[in-house]
Amino acid sequence: MVDDLIDLENKSWNLNLINSSFLPLEAEIIGGIPLTDRLPEDKQIWGATSNGLFTIRSAYQIAMDLNGKEPAGSTSNGSGMRLFWRKLWNINVPHKIRHFAWRVAKDIFPTKANIVHRHVLLDDTCEECGLMSESMVHFFWECPKSHHTWMLSKLFQTSGPLHFRNFMDFLWYLLMEVNWSEEDLALVDAIVWAMWTNRNEMRHGGLRKSGDQLLFWCKQYLDDYWAVLEASVKMQQ
Repeated sequence: MVDDLIDLENKSWNLNLINSSFLPLEAEIIGGIPLTDRLPEDKQIWGATSNGLFTIRSAYQIAMDLNGKEPAGSTSNGSGMRLFWRKLWNINVPHKIRHFAWRVAKDIFPTKANIVHRHVLLDDTCEECGLMSESMVHFFWECPKSHHTWMLSKLFQTSGPLHFRNFMDFLWYLLMEVNWSEEDLALVDAIVWAMWTNRNEMRHGGLRKSGDQLLFWCKQYLDDYWAVLEASVKMQQ
């Protein structure tokens, strides 16, 4: 049960139990979910209605919304989406980052906007800027901190500003609309992962990394990973 993972006395996650029970990435995600001080009893709710009860009408509305959000480049038979997912999973980064990118693309990460939608929190304001709702596309692209990091990376050298409806559109643009190198795509994945990791570190008392620090760490991490892969290939020859 979820309440087994919560330290009721301190009203916080039992991080020792979580770290010993889940994979590192899963433990990091769980630990990053804010807990309410009220600690209400667990119950099943339907996030698409204000009272938490399932209705056919709300399910139909969700289906219509999802259909409307489908990237413009996808085709009716799904071949575009299959190509998109194949490209996403083929980016040359550690598996935990590929899995992270898949979860981000599916918008199933515990951003404050998603948690408020599930009626767990009341306030979805981004803690970085204090101005907007902490949605996926805001946290990873629109927020001043993330925007500054992307500008420092010099990855997005375009003639004008780029705007995305959601983070799926952001990934679609990178994988299906522009011709980037494997190294640049890997760096994007690593930066997104590092942004989220630092967010959770800060929630547990860690230090806030600057854009320069995040970029330096990502590049060093990828260089080390690729060096290990190259050494492994040479040993097998």
